[in-house]
Amino acid sequence: SKECSLSIATSMIHAKGAELEAVVHSKRNTAQDFARMFKCRTHRTANDLIHDPRVTAVYISGPCGPRLATALLACKAGKACLLEGPMTRSYVEARSLRDEFKAAGVPLFVSCPRLVLPRIIAAKRLIHTK
Repeated sequence: SKECSLSIATSMIHAKGAELEAVVHSKRNTAQDFARMFKCRTHRTANDLIHDPRVTAVYISGPCGPRLATALLACKAGKACLLEGPMTRSYVEARSLRDEFKAAGVPLFVSCPRLVLPRIIAAKRLIHTK
């Protein structure tokens, strides 16, 4: 979601020693707007971003299906990866992805930003109060 992406990007630019270098999005206008907001560059494809020598780690969000291929591309390029959860479509895919990163010695992390969105927190309260 846009709310999650903004939250992650804001966190990245405030993290010590980190810099938001570039962004890619399936909608070019969205990428350009995001880049203007966070003063970073855009790339046309995930492949271009991953192979940018100035990029040392990637954050991957969006639909689960394409995330697996993009994460594997990042792994092969030796780029640390923060993957938005759910990380894959299945347990088998998740184990396979974990194993690939482990074998390559490349860090893989999973982020679940939606868990702290106000509407999710409100829904949890409703579910857990009777």
